[in-house]
Amino acid sequence: MPNYARRRDALQSHRDSIARAFGIQVHDTSQMAAYEPGFPDAIYCKDGRSVFVEYKGSAKEPLTEAEKRWHRDFQGQAVIVRSDEDALRLARELRGIPAGGNDGE
Repeated sequence: MPNYARRRDALQSHRDSIARAFGIQVHDTSQMAAYEPGFPDAIYCKDGRSVFVEYKGSAKEPLTEAEKRWHRDFQGQAVIVRSDEDALRLARELRGIPAGGNDGE
């Protein structure tokens, strides 16, 4: 497995674990891009709400052209998670916890 793929797997696994710690159901869709170019890496689900999630390693890592097209054409909610803080913010939002609020856990 190329180093890039291992790094992406470790990054995605870590950020998925952040969401799961908040009770978010996480579906790994990273292999879907082989069938639909640009398809996001995961779907987060909580209380009937689903958010498509694209993971990036940093604020500077750009979307690919296929990812840009997918995000432009998608009619649902999709977010780009570029840091652990982004993953935490999204998990808290899906749980209905206000920014800076106490999650009670």
